[in-house]
Amino acid sequence: MNNYADEEFKFFTERENFATMAKVANKAEKISKLLIEAFWLKLKEAIQKELSSTEDWIVEYALNFNERYCKLQIYKKSWKAGSENRLVAVSFENLHFGERPFIGVMIDRNNKQYDLEKVKGVIMEIDVLRIDRLENNSWWCNQRFLDFDFTNYEHFIDIVPSERDILIKNLTSEVVMKAKLIDEQIEDILRFRKEK
Repeated sequence: MNNYADEEFKFFTERENFATMAKVANKAEKISKLLIEAFWLKLKEAIQKELSSTEDWIVEYALNFNERYCKLQIYKKSWKAGSENRLVAVSFENLHFGERPFIGVMIDRNNKQYDLEKVKGVIMEIDVLRIDRLENNSWWCNQRFLDFDFTNYEHFIDIVPSERDILIKNLTSEVVMKAKLIDEQIEDILRFRKEK
């Protein structure tokens, strides 16, 4: 060990300091989960407020720490294209503790009424996201990791109540801009309905 590591080890292994560290460590995950949930709820509220001028917008939020796919999605009723599910949505996913969240434009790959490759092509032309290569996933037209993640406690400082407003403002601006870009092109997207 180097001098700093030696001093750190010595400090944290003193009985009183270790007891304090253990108490904090035992509470860290629980508090972090509550912090994450509060952050996404505030972001949802900010997006809803920004889009409140029209009634068509839908902002769906599903955060369940027992499920893999936690998400916050934005779309318009008209994007459902006559089906039960929306054809496309702007979405945040991997919202929970231990994950690295990302934003992207997803399509409903189960929708058999549309030529999804052509739909994807239109979205790729209008989309302004920087694309990260996460995995080959037919649900996503593209996606990018956010600049923070929930695998590293140091990143949680950005979402504590006293700090989160700037991040919420920036993410709201980005997602609303993306949703409006898609909405401007929705007629082009929906024209790729397959002939029966």
